[in-house]
Amino acid sequence: MNDSAYHRLQEASWRRKLGTAEKEQLQAHLNAHSEARQEWESDAGLTDLLNQLPNVPVSSNFTARVLQEINREQLKAGTLRRRVAWHHAIRWFPRAALALVVAGAMFLSFRQYQLSTRSQIAHSVAAVSTMATLPRMEWLQNFDAINRLTQATPMDDELLALLK
Repeated sequence: MNDSAYHRLQEASWRRKLGTAEKEQLQAHLNAHSEARQEWESDAGLTDLLNQLPNVPVSSNFTARVLQEINREQLKAGTLRRRVAWHHAIRWFPRAALALVVAGAMFLSFRQYQLSTRSQIAHSVAAVSTMATLPRMEWLQNFDAINRLTQATPMDDELLALLK
């Protein structure tokens, strides 16, 4: 006898008493497999104890109540999954807030840098604009003559005396 026949006999013993032919098959299997004998004896003892229990009447809506409880458990599991997902999202909230604060600080720092650079450029332009302006073009027309005046030799007193 193979294991599937043994399991079939085991399941049959749970539902009813075994016939003589089935008992002989079982004895032959147990004699060939001594390790299965202890399992069979404990299983048979449990079956006898369960058969001694009185039959309890089951309410007419037993199946509906079982299915309702299954649905309730599934809803609890779904609620738990949503709560876990919400807690997972909340866990990332402080990190996202910190990243937002750092990005905002970087933006404000860069903006302040731009404003200070523009302010420095404006002050430089204002300083240059208040400096003396270039001479007019008319003044530069006689530049060569004016320039030669500064390069003249010192006065000759003898020559001046003769001219008088």
